[in-house]
Amino acid sequence: MYLNQSIEHPVVQDPRVLEVLDVATQNPRPAFLLLSVELERTIRSVVAARGLAEGDRCRPLRAVMRAWVRLGTFPQSMLAPLEDFWSVRNRIAHGDYATIDENVLTSLMSLGIELLQAVKRDGDADGSVK
Repeated sequence: MYLNQSIEHPVVQDPRVLEVLDVATQNPRPAFLLLSVELERTIRSVVAARGLAEGDRCRPLRAVMRAWVRLGTFPQSMLAPLEDFWSVRNRIAHGDYATIDENVLTSLMSLGIELLQAVKRDGDADGSVK
């Protein structure tokens, strides 16, 4: 069973999020990975714009986020949800899709969209996200 309208985000206008939601109606796995790519791209863009990237594109996303939180520029409360999201992302990316319950995946996609929107809001506040 594929995701349908179970991921609801009122007033979603971000074309990337709309694309993720559209793909999710067909198959949640590529939609989840598409969302993870957009989330990582956005996080790295904001961090780089703030001079926090230390020029290391190979640095794991979790380490980037922990540094961002330590500097007090992103809420600590967002770190654990991001780590949950990223843990499932890694399982899907490495072929462990069958053991992930669709309800968990739907919930994490919703969480991922909220994280993406929060990162974009934070980046928009200082012009880091275009």
